[in-house]
Amino acid sequence: MSGERATLTTVLSLVLIAGMPFAITAQPTQSAPDLALPNDAKELSSFSPLATGVWKPNGEGPFPAVILVHGCAGLKQQLVYWRKEAAGRGYVTLIIDIFTSRGSSTCRPRPPVSLARGVKAVLQAADHLKTLPFVDKSRVAMIGMSWGGIVGLSVASPAYVANAAVPGARLDAVVGL
Repeated sequence: MSGERATLTTVLSLVLIAGMPFAITAQPTQSAPDLALPNDAKELSSFSPLATGVWKPNGEGPFPAVILVHGCAGLKQQLVYWRKEAAGRGYVTLIIDIFTSRGSSTCRPRPPVSLARGVKAVLQAADHLKTLPFVDKSRVAMIGMSWGGIVGLSVASPAYVANAAVPGARLDAVVGL
């Protein structure tokens, strides 16, 4: 019996090891609908809502831009802080809410979209920002918190970017927090 057990253990180990490359490669993009991204920028004020939106500094630009991506808990006050800091430093800010329009505002019990779909949303947001006349098309970055940080690291992965089906899309910098 111990010989059979050793053989079974060896076979299972080989199956697990052989399957590891597939576990760490890009997930297929889910068929979740694309996000609706705003074309009009708002001036940042104390009353600016915490929602998907574009905020820009005073002036005509072009300005560098940053995409802010929420964490597992969804849109939270930390995004208000980062939006204010970015605008104060001369950046156009786009906050995207990847979860809510897809049925859940948080990751609990699990995210409503895959990481691959999050990557696609970020790359689409980057492409969208580059169409706005007040954005410097050569300076678009993202800052992601928690789940958004993992999305950001995935944006840096050629496998995820190739799977995202957004031809030619790219970011100039990614920060994962």
